Amino acid sequence: MMRQRTRRVVISVVFVLAMLGFVGFALRIYMQIRSGHATDTYENVYGFHIPWSQAAGFLVSVPLVLLGIFAVRQWQLWRRSRQEGVSIRTIVKDLKRDS
Repeated sequence: MMRQRTRRVVISVVFVLAMLGFVGFALRIYMQIRSGHATDTYENVYGFHIPWSQAAGFLVSVPLVLLGIFAVRQWQLWRRSRQEGVSIRTIVKDLKRDS
């Protein structure tokens, strides 16, 4: 039980840090574009110069990709629940129990 709790805490901390980094990056992009510096570039870790507008496009595409992944997963669960004649909650509980 303690191992499972520790795992949840670690996952939660990593998730919160990732979200804070994502929000900070989004705020930085917003401030650069709002102040009229959208054509300015920043240097990434590999030394390439990337315009802020490209980073903004990345921030728009990430939620769309995640939404697509979520929709495909829900569709698969719905299709499996229809085939087996049980609710989606029952299938999710079985998947969690088996993992």
